[in-house]
Amino acid sequence: MTGGPWRVLILDSSPGDPKWLLCTVTLPSDVRPAAVDPGNGRYRDWADVVEWVGRQVGAGVSLVPVSAVAWRVDEVRRGR
Repeated sequence: MTGGPWRVLILDSSPGDPKWLLCTVTLPSDVRPAAVDPGNGRYRDWADVVEWVGRQVGAGVSLVPVSAVAWRVDEVRRGR
């Protein structure tokens, strides 16, 4: 994929530890298209995603779901 960096604002609304996270993704290899079933909203490629994350991190991973909502951050250029 081309472009970047990509910025995302995430609200992790987990009851025990709510927090805002501002994430910057700079490596195109850290962005991957998602395969979502339009009928039920489920991910069709979850096993592949877990394997991809493990390769990016360089270790085996366990992906733990959190209560989160995310927004893409688009910069607004002023004065032009």
